[in-house]
Amino acid sequence: MVFQQQEIDRIKILLEQVVNKSFSEVKSVIEKRINELLELYGITLEEESKKILVIGYYRAVQEYSTAKPRKLGGPYFLHPEQTIGVLLGAGVKDPITLLVGLFHDAIEEKKKYSSRRNAREEKKYIKKQGEQLQQRLVRNLIGNGIKKEYAYTITRQVKESVVLLTRRTCNEIYYEYIHRLFNSRSKFLSESRRRAIIVKCADRYANTLDLERQDYTEFPARISLQEIIDAYSQQNSARIKELNQMYEESARDHPLERLEWKFGGDKKLHPCFKNIFVINREREWRQDGNPAIHEADAIPLTRATKEVTDRIINHLCTYHCSPDRVYQLYLEHERYVASGGYGKVTKESSSEGYDGIVQKFFDARIHGNPDALASLFTHRELMLRAAIGFNHICAMYLKDPEYILHGFTRKGVHAVAPAMKK
Repeated sequence: MVFQQQEIDRIKILLEQVVNKSFSEVKSVIEKRINELLELYGITLEEESKKILVIGYYRAVQEYSTAKPRKLGGPYFLHPEQTIGVLLGAGVKDPITLLVGLFHDAIEEKKKYSSRRNAREEKKYIKKQGEQLQQRLVRNLIGNGIKKEYAYTITRQVKESVVLLTRRTCNEIYYEYIHRLFNSRSKFLSESRRRAIIVKCADRYANTLDLERQDYTEFPARISLQEIIDAYSQQNSARIKELNQMYEESARDHPLERLEWKFGGDKKLHPCFKNIFVINREREWRQDGNPAIHEADAIPLTRATKEVTDRIINHLCTYHCSPDRVYQLYLEHERYVASGGYGKVTKESSSEGYDGIVQKFFDARIHGNPDALASLFTHRELMLRAAIGFNHICAMYLKDPEYILHGFTRKGVHAVAPAMKK
């Protein structure tokens, strides 16, 4: 489900009806919403599972009621709801996994309002918040007809998964966080870890759907990369002339400055990189002998990431890079593929090639440099290279279930020598 303004307004009304109200007052409102979601995704739940989800939804609304609004607009609760929508879309019927989807950011959002702590204090704080979340949820479940023993079993497992999904410290970088989630040292795959991995994939997919909602809606692409490749590889002079005319007309009408409300291509590529890292880490984890998690495989994260990069590429082909230049960059990409550039993360060989893009821009951003992506926006050819590179990586994931991009570690990227010679 991609949230459009009408849906955002609808959720706002629902939250106004539910926040700070007793469960008995709002039960029918929540049941109606859950029924809408189940119907939307074609899912039928057992009566007890549905009852647990309704109660959990009520508790989740209260938990997120003090969270800051989303950067993309609307109340924060949009994201947890979208996450359970992804889970339902993947066929998940387990009520505990659905509750983890609802509460996966509950501790994280409360952490944002706390003062900075050292690692030991932060770990204690997260544990305490998890226990308090469990207590509030178990009271709601028992108070509304769920057997006490089962309610404690449910809430303990929800707490364990949500704690796993919460960054341990303010300074825990994304690489460390994901490596900890996919912990290869575990002798067996606990249900709590399994659920946490499923929900992390759903969380990333929900974030990727937001990139589609915040697309270049005012300036739809008129030229695709594939059209340029076909015209130039076939030496179709008439079609090449037509594409260049379309590009000149489109570029003339398109503003170059960043609009304040726009989620630009550089900012869209960063979550795409995080998706690639999660996909890559899951594959490494499986190749280490851990079992496949079929529910996670059913979440189309790779395909959605490829679709986002397709949109970025085609937008740049239409407004920012001439067809002649696009084809040159594509040929450069093909040489990079032939030289083995997508086997391992590579170091930069020059400011103009495909080597070093991951390390220079995206690895730097994850390590805390907020300006690392700025030059991608000002230098659109660099953005196009990055989008083509990520698009190719996603295509490799889809084509080859064994493909892995080597060079990712729990500390960052370990880049090897450039694939292209100066």
